[in-house]
Amino acid sequence: MTLPRIVSLLLLAQAAQGLSARTVWAVDSVSGVLDGSSPIWNRRVPDDGFRNLACGLFTTDATDDGMKYAVFEIQVSEPEALAVSVVADGTTIEDTVLYLYCDPFDPLQPGGNLVATADDILPGQDLLSAFTAARDITLAPGESYFLVLTTFTADDAGSFELEITSPTAVFVREPRAGDPIAIDVQVADEPGGGFNDPVLGPQRLNAMRTAADLWGSFFASSYPGETVQVLVEMVPSLGELGASTAVAATTQSTGVGDITVQWPILEHSSGRDLDDGPDGLIQFSEAVDFYLEPTGDPGDRLDFVTLALHEFGHVFGFISNLEAGGTYNGAPFGPIPNLYDLFLQDADGTPLIALLPEERAAAVTSGDGLFWGGPGGVAGNGGVPPNLSAAETFIPATSVLHISETFFPGDVLMDAALLPGDVIRTLAPVERGMFQDMGWTLAPEPRGSGLVGIGTIAVMCLRRSRLLVRQPPRIPAGRDLAGRALPLGPSRRPARIP
Repeated sequence: MTLPRIVSLLLLAQAAQGLSARTVWAVDSVSGVLDGSSPIWNRRVPDDGFRNLACGLFTTDATDDGMKYAVFEIQVSEPEALAVSVVADGTTIEDTVLYLYCDPFDPLQPGGNLVATADDILPGQDLLSAFTAARDITLAPGESYFLVLTTFTADDAGSFELEITSPTAVFVREPRAGDPIAIDVQVADEPGGGFNDPVLGPQRLNAMRTAADLWGSFFASSYPGETVQVLVEMVPSLGELGASTAVAATTQSTGVGDITVQWPILEHSSGRDLDDGPDGLIQFSEAVDFYLEPTGDPGDRLDFVTLALHEFGHVFGFISNLEAGGTYNGAPFGPIPNLYDLFLQDADGTPLIALLPEERAAAVTSGDGLFWGGPGGVAGNGGVPPNLSAAETFIPATSVLHISETFFPGDVLMDAALLPGDVIRTLAPVERGMFQDMGWTLAPEPRGSGLVGIGTIAVMCLRRSRLLVRQPPRIPAGRDLAGRALPLGPSRRPARIP
């Protein structure tokens, strides 16, 4: 199985070079097919012995015309020698040639702006192509380059895969609907502290990046560039909690009355960006000795990536307005339920929104009598409504808005207990179904995925991810950068401190 290596939305800081900033997807491998529908051009004769970093390599016209080609934009964030190759396992084209151009690339003028060419890796033996670091084709940050893959002869055709192995070089392209949803992580810590700590900060950011990119890969965007903005910060202590999440919401009219709904859900269902503010605020406790590596065994420590993934689950919908007495508190919007609350049922299958407050209170403190009734969650649980957390003593920010850790079989990401050593890197079928019920479009589930052995997917998918981290001013608790209220929260993730 070929795993995708795309992962993160980049806002390339091109303003310093006098260019307009643009949002693009960054990937370290691309694939495709050259066939009768591909564009054609009249390529130049390759000469692997030369390069011209001033974009003026001299070449002559090839004898044959009408070769199929594909072109890909490349950018780097640090000056470095380009290393990119045609991958044999993903390529059926018999003989390839690579051309590297400065911006702009014009297929009608193939001799202009040319930097270098690459024909055969091993002439007469390996007819595929590569630019190696040894050729010292140094690319400059802030510039766009264009890599052209073409067939050597006009009648050749087939599939191809290209892979970049330079440290910071990536293929970039415009975002499309159906891409993984981008999680734009913004650090709210003061300089020198938390995620900006000179010692632990890089590890924390790397773990947060891993969680953000992996979480976004669970879902497919409904419009190009769909992005969920999440503020993160470290705080001295959250008591016995490992993390705390507040989410941004608004109101929506439904057939059962007004409800609150998180902004990212509303934007996803609307197919467009409706609000520029942050969608959530996740705080992590500095009192917890987190395991910060993206992979490996946490031992007796709490796994930061697993906890961060869980908190993203609250930003994406696991939020309830139901209180201990059975009433709804959608402050500042009034006593109305949240979208999540519409799917809650008691043991008889009656929606909680149809019950009296005292009946709802009985259900959410029943121990085993609170269920999810959405069709996706039920289907993901083998046709049986899944149990939700309903401790006999109501626990604010734990009861209701988690899958039951007692009555649900197995350890899932959105249950109410994260123990030292727990490592989870995927959504269980029941969780995928619940998010689908709340309006999210799911990305195809990787074949063979499950609750065991998923850590390797995280490594392979996220090996070359990029994280956009901005340094906003410190914000008051419960407010975003625009001063917009974060009304539904905090939803806290219980976590035992070793």
